[in-house]
Amino acid sequence: MNIKRRILFTTIRYLCWSIGLAILTFNDGDSILSTLFFLLGIITIYIEDYALDHRKNLKKQYKEILPIAIIILILFIPMTKGLKISFFLLLLTISYFLSLQQIFKEKRL
Repeated sequence: MNIKRRILFTTIRYLCWSIGLAILTFNDGDSILSTLFFLLGIITIYIEDYALDHRKNLKKQYKEILPIAIIILILFIPMTKGLKISFFLLLLTISYFLSLQQIFKEKRL
């Protein structure tokens, strides 16, 4: 049951982050709504770590963090909005699937 909850919170996290990034890109800057979606994504990390008793080791999670770090760098590169959104969604999808892969790998152990 714990695995199902982790998958649910991971899915909610990445959906919130992708919606927040889309709002941030289309508004040409920060807005209250994008900040709200980012905070919802961060809250899911807190819930997964403390409520589900799953502590993440940063060394093991670099595959999930690297695409998100690249997304932050893309924010500062001048591109069209459509191209930024495409990169954001591609990198978030990669990070999401790497996160799910890590969950299933831990399940087998």
